[in-house]
Amino acid sequence: MSLVDLGKRLLEAARNGHDDDVRMLMANGAPFTTDWLGTSPLHLAAQHGHYSTAEVLLRAGVSRDARTKVDRTPLHMAATEGHEVIVDLLIRSGADINAKDMLKMTALHWATQHGHHHVAELLVKHGADVHALSKFDKSAFDIAVDIQHGELVLLLQ
Repeated sequence: MSLVDLGKRLLEAARNGHDDDVRMLMANGAPFTTDWLGTSPLHLAAQHGHYSTAEVLLRAGVSRDARTKVDRTPLHMAATEGHEVIVDLLIRSGADINAKDMLKMTALHWATQHGHHHVAELLVKHGADVHALSKFDKSAFDIAVDIQHGELVLLLQ
């Protein structure tokens, strides 16, 4: 099997949360490749809520702050989808909590945009910049007001 095929299979295994396949593919030399959007195996595990897969990939040395073509990190993906345990894992693994994507949005912006109160709370507790402004000059608080999410407004004010 070619390195390209191994890399594609690793992405698929990570997307599906198949830890044993991820381990086997890495043991057989699968490269830490990305898809055409720059999405890494860790991005996919984070996006789809596969905690143990994310853990396996982090232990194997996959970049915790890898960037897609729109500058989103695995933390952005986990926060957007509301995967609190993965957000916590990435923070404990040293992920950049205030990384900004192409829209200058942080994980806190995305968690707020999607109404994920517990994720936003976790990010704030670990030092997320509540004053960071997006490309549209919006803080997470401004977004909470826009979506009329009372709990998030209280958390972020």
